Amino acid sequence: MNPWLFLTGAIVAEVCATLALRASEGFSRPMPSLVVPLGYGVAFFMLSRCLKAGMSLGVAYAVWASPRRRAESPSPDGSCSMIQLPREWCLALV
Repeated sequence: MNPWLFLTGAIVAEVCATLALRASEGFSRPMPSLVVPLGYGVAFFMLSRCLKAGMSLGVAYAVWASPRRRAESPSPDGSCSMIQLPREWCLALV
């Protein structure tokens, strides 16, 4: 099967799990709290299938991490858009 389909599935599952993590409000809400481990489990399973299908680890990681890296880039007000760190810390992460 096409490794790009597995990688797309992994990215979608990770995004869903991350959104559920935020919605779980510290794992105090049951439904989003159930989605978090399921979503991350599916994401890593799909990533492993992607690598088994022949995609190199470097390419898979670069494609998977690029949306996260962009989300953590500094915003105009001087903080990171998702994690609210000072701009200097964001630049050090990049």
